[in-house]
Amino acid sequence: MRTYSLGTTYSLGTLLGLRTTITTLGIICYLGVWFLATVLGRWLVRLPLGTAVAAGLLSALMFFLCEWLHQFGHALAAWSVGHPMVGIHYFNLFSASQYPADEPPLPARTHVTRALGGFWINTIIGLLLLPVALDLWPRGREILPTTVSLVAWLAGFGMVTNLLVLGLGALIPLKIPGGGLNDGGTLLHYWLERQRKAQGT
Repeated sequence: MRTYSLGTTYSLGTLLGLRTTITTLGIICYLGVWFLATVLGRWLVRLPLGTAVAAGLLSALMFFLCEWLHQFGHALAAWSVGHPMVGIHYFNLFSASQYPADEPPLPARTHVTRALGGFWINTIIGLLLLPVALDLWPRGREILPTTVSLVAWLAGFGMVTNLLVLGLGALIPLKIPGGGLNDGGTLLHYWLERQRKAQGT
C-alpha cells in the first residue's frame, strides 16, 4: 500500500502496535467536519450555538475514531493471515493501511481477507446506533433538553457515517487519490483477476 502524503505528515503515536499518522490535509478535513457538523447540528436539530459547536467537535472526533476502528479491523485480519499492518495513515478524512516496505508478494486470498477486515466493524456500530437514532431523531427537532438533542445528533451522525460511509460504503469500488484502491476496489481487482485466470486470458 502506498503512503498518501499531501503536505506535512504528523505522528499521532502508536497504539496496539499501529503507528498512526495524519497529513496537513487530513487535519484540515477534520476541521472542516467540525465546522460542517456544527452548522448542520444548529440547522437540523436546532441545537444552541455552544452545543452545536460541541456537537461538531464530537462528530469530528467520532469520525476519526470510527475510521481508526475500521483500520483496526483490517489489522486484525492482517494479523490472522500472518502479514500484519504496521500503521494507519490519514491522508484526508480517510486513512490507508500501512504494511512493511519489504513485504513480499502475497496471494490474492491474503489481500482479500485483509480488505474484508474493516467494513464489518463500522456496519455493526451503525446497526447498533440505528434504533437510537430512529427513536431520538424526531424528538431531537422538538423543544427538548439540550442533552437529548445532542445525543440525537450524535446517534444520527454516527449511524450514517458508520453504516453508509465507513461500513457498506467501503465496499463500493473506488480508486484512492495518489494511487491504490479502497476495500471495494481491492475486492473487485482480485475478483476480475480471478475471472481472467479462469478464462485463460
